[in-house]
Amino acid sequence: MSGTGWEYEVGDCLGVFPHNSRDDVLSWMDSAKLDHEQILDFVPEQGNKPLCRSPMSAGQFFQECADIFGRPSRRFYEFLSINAKDEKEKAEIKHLMSKDGQQELKDMANKQ
Repeated sequence: MSGTGWEYEVGDCLGVFPHNSRDDVLSWMDSAKLDHEQILDFVPEQGNKPLCRSPMSAGQFFQECADIFGRPSRRFYEFLSINAKDEKEKAEIKHLMSKDGQQELKDMANKQ
């Protein structure tokens, strides 16, 4: 922490919240033909905590909340399942998160 001007004492806590580069996110969204200005409103299901604040733009979501350049976490798939509007997609996500879909999810993650 040298040079930051911050003082740290034993017992102090520091939280780090990494973000994706805005330029990288915009480039990725453009290539995927996603609208970075689209407003997203996350509604938690059955008392689940939302993945991040809401509402926010899709660009903010992919910059601040989603690790789009790494392997998606189980929490990310849970988020997709909760917010999916298409019943077929929702069922597929739930299958991938189930015991029967474990190997398929692992195979998908290894393709990245």
